[in-house]
Amino acid sequence: KDIIPMSFFPSLSLFRPSHVNGNDDVSTNKGASLHMLTAEKIALKNLSRPIPYIASNLTSVPKDMCIALSETFSSLVDANLRQLFKGRLVRKYQQLNIPVDVNVNSEISTKARQLAAAFIRSHNQQRVVGKSNTNTEKGHVFNRRGLHTPIVITEVITSFEVPSDRQQEYSPLLSHVTEGWEDSCEKETAHLNPLWLPLVLNVVLNLTIHDTPVTVNTETCGQIHGYFSKPSTYQIDHVALILDTSRLLSSLRKEAKSVAW
Repeated sequence: KDIIPMSFFPSLSLFRPSHVNGNDDVSTNKGASLHMLTAEKIALKNLSRPIPYIASNLTSVPKDMCIALSETFSSLVDANLRQLFKGRLVRKYQQLNIPVDVNVNSEISTKARQLAAAFIRSHNQQRVVGKSNTNTEKGHVFNRRGLHTPIVITEVITSFEVPSDRQQEYSPLLSHVTEGWEDSCEKETAHLNPLWLPLVLNVVLNLTIHDTPVTVNTETCGQIHGYFSKPSTYQIDHVALILDTSRLLSSLRKEAKSVAW
């Protein structure tokens, strides 16, 4: 029985886990204050960061991708909510003729962060079930203070398809998409003979906003690369999924802003 010994899939997570080693310019924490362009670069690096899976762990890929997408979308909604609440709090202080100095601004930022955290909850903070999709438990979801959470990500579904009439759009991917992979898995196996196939990743996020069901749909292009160590015997050394994370991030940001505002 032929088994692919190693597979690489993009993390699809905005934030690099603390236990993962890396340079400061490609890793960050949620509380870090960064220049917009630097933050954009870090976000794309982290979303594209390849996660290795051995054959026995391959079945966990769909679940891991759904959880990562939920966390990413939740973080983007949270960022928009912070901006929304901060703007409202600033106007409130101004109406009360309270100068918004450094200390007051810090206080406002803290309040906005707390309000945002109480407004959004993703499925990974609840019970996770299923293989290709993940769900929260049915019914109301409550935050740590026992209050009803207005925005809840209840389900994330991912699927792949091979494009039929858009071949030019999906081949090959731009260099900035594959940049992160060259330093991790492709550089060491450049001598292998690759074969790739264009793919489309479809993402469906089901939410409730004040108990009203809302569905967010997005997609991005990608490629599945197969590396053959022995072309004559068709022995696959490893496979790697590469996605256009720039397109994915742009779409998720747009949808997150719509949900928050």
